[in-house]
Amino acid sequence: MYNESRTVAKHGFPYTVFNMLKNGAYQREHLTIRQMTKELPKGFRIRDLRGPTRQISQILVRDGHFWVILENLTAVVTAENAIMFNAEETDVQDFTSQLSDTIKVNYNLSLTPDPVYTSEPFELIVLEEMLSSVVNQYAYRINLILPVVRCLLNSFHMLTGVDTDKAVVRMIPMTNALTNFQTAISELRSAVEDVLESDEDLNKLCLSDQDRATRIEVEMLLENISKKNRRTLQRSSRNPFEHPDL
Repeated sequence: MYNESRTVAKHGFPYTVFNMLKNGAYQREHLTIRQMTKELPKGFRIRDLRGPTRQISQILVRDGHFWVILENLTAVVTAENAIMFNAEETDVQDFTSQLSDTIKVNYNLSLTPDPVYTSEPFELIVLEEMLSSVVNQYAYRINLILPVVRCLLNSFHMLTGVDTDKAVVRMIPMTNALTNFQTAISELRSAVEDVLESDEDLNKLCLSDQDRATRIEVEMLLENISKKNRRTLQRSSRNPFEHPDL
């Protein structure tokens, strides 16, 4: 039986994680820094988990593994497994369950003798699913924010004799929320484009297969994510006072 107080005393503070294997099976574990250092590839640095900056989104490529830090999703990924942090959070649990289903389908395809079916490397599925989850979340959030802004602007336009300065003041909370949201989108865009601009990082992301086809696959994945994220950023950057028909 897991004894938290004994584990903390012997190994330090444990992280509650999901350890997912390349066949899609996963389980909840309590891992200390010492245990993770032993299990993960040489060069694992726990300070990567804490982040070298206060950015929301980061992709940190290392030898034999890489970190994906996106909003509340944080994982260290190898060719054989992925450790998902914050396993106590409901949205992380939901994401991990969905990721497991996707990986199982891909893994079963890899076992088929039919050459028509091709499977993706495990690590790239994890990367794609994490990035897609956050990009789709951003697009969903902007679809919620913009109608609220439009309604507020319409209400100001319908009222006669409204003081413009007061109207702007009433918009400040929404404007601040939009600004913070734009910062998050921009950080994700920078994280993806930093990898795209580095040949070394692109090669290292291909943990299980570093042939030319896999490298091209990585580039296409990141470019597609970047395009989707750019569209969301462009929508969020339009000035609602100049574009009341958002």
